Amino acid sequence: MDLHQRRSDINGDLTISLAREPVGDWILLDAETWAGPDSIGLAAARLADRDGYFGRAIQSVLLEKRWPNLGHFYRARSKTCGAVS
Repeated sequence: MDLHQRRSDINGDLTISLAREPVGDWILLDAETWAGPDSIGLAAARLADRDGYFGRAIQSVLLEKRWPNLGHFYRARSKTCGAVS
């Protein structure tokens, strides 16, 4: 199971530093995310265009475990709990 399937994340901040203006319509985002055991993480990315790398982005990430999928519980319960006449 992928990290994003088990956890939700909140991006606490975002800092972007540019060495120059980007060129063209497309930007490459070469990113990595690291998550620690204490539910705090860090995401960092290099930004590039057709002329090469021109900047970096970095952000703090707060991770929270997702609730398990309870859809099967609610479906089973709705079958057993009918309307009372």
